[in-house]
Amino acid sequence: MKKINHFSHFVLVSVFVVVFASCGKDEPQTPTQPAVLNGNIESPGWVVDSIYDYSASMTAVVVVDLLQSFPEADGYWSLDNADMLAAFCGDECLGVARPDEGIFFLFIHAPANYATGDNDDLFVTLHYYSAKLKNIFVSDISFPFLNGDRIGSVLSPHCPSFQYKPN
Repeated sequence: MKKINHFSHFVLVSVFVVVFASCGKDEPQTPTQPAVLNGNIESPGWVVDSIYDYSASMTAVVVVDLLQSFPEADGYWSLDNADMLAAFCGDECLGVARPDEGIFFLFIHAPANYATGDNDDLFVTLHYYSAKLKNIFVSDISFPFLNGDRIGSVLSPHCPSFQYKPN
């Protein structure tokens, strides 16, 4: 009887070893971050060069929906206190903000040539830096700079959409 009992323990242990050894071999490994999004930008260092008498403000919530382009990024992106939202007119930085309770309060200064009255081509584009993804995303929609403009509010924030632009 003891021989059978030892033999049954041996069989039971062998089955567990075989079952657990083969567990997960057929399941794909989920990467911690999609390889295509692995950025190398520590911080873009955006600063406003000049402050003018003309300005606008924006209250915005940033949502990066990476699922459209990168299904493997599901659940990876999240807002970080080191993230930045910036307004640009061409290469000129007009304003920079960090999130405050998940909301960006962006003060946008006038572009350098705003006071000259040549305002036909002064469009603002938003850039978003994700500290977690170490990448910059650029808004796919530009808007004209208008002095005194208030875009969005705490109750109804502006929700710009962003596109991934590889470095």
